[in-house]
Amino acid sequence: MVTTHSLLPNTRSTVVSVECSPALCSKIAASVALNSTLVHLVEVRNAFVGSKTLDTENTLALDDLASSTFVPDFMKIDIEGSESAALDGAA
Repeated sequence: MVTTHSLLPNTRSTVVSVECSPALCSKIAASVALNSTLVHLVEVRNAFVGSKTLDTENTLALDDLASSTFVPDFMKIDIEGSESAALDGAA
């Protein structure tokens, strides 16, 4: 993440971080808030990533995330064995 943060101010890239743990979401947001250059470039969302969006289970499909934000040029997925289910939610 250090490399990404160092590149963000120069490229004006946008990052959407999806984290299922509310506690970790708060820590990520607090870390981003320490750098005023990043505050407007990084969005933190508390949700699981899965094959379809289910509001009752706080699960978000990648296609729905893209339609509500932007189509990413790059994705880093590390969700402990559920990568396949996440990719099922992407066209």
